[in-house]
Amino acid sequence: MNKTYKFGTSLLFMIGALTINSSSYAMCDMTRAIYTDMNGSGFELRFNAPPQNTAVLFATVTLWHPQRGNINTFDVGSSQGFGTVYLAPKSDIESETDYRISAYFFDTNFKETNEEGASPYMFIAGLGSWDWYDSQMSGGRDVILRNPMWKLDRCR
Repeated sequence: MNKTYKFGTSLLFMIGALTINSSSYAMCDMTRAIYTDMNGSGFELRFNAPPQNTAVLFATVTLWHPQRGNINTFDVGSSQGFGTVYLAPKSDIESETDYRISAYFFDTNFKETNEEGASPYMFIAGLGSWDWYDSQMSGGRDVILRNPMWKLDRCR
């Protein structure tokens, strides 16, 4: 009887913790979210407010690494119609040619989601190759981004 009580209490605590954890994602506004790469390489995506006086952008994001510092800042927007979320580099030649990198958001079950707030997981198709070529132009590839999944780490 005592073992059943302990198991039931533990199970109830675990379910409560999972519920709190999954609902906390919706409480984090995307402009305050910080994602870390799931490869454990130390990269972060630090989301911020969009530039003022824009209707098509909903955030900016800075790619950061402890050794490389701020790598680049991207405008974050959504296309009309299908509504794909994209990142557009701000400080290189590609921004002049409308270069966009698609971002996909996932819930805790790895199902694609488009709910408001920061999603638990994200994948950005092409960010690794963008970093590879951009770092080649700047002369340093000490730490390579590759193509990781991103996990919501914290909310500022």
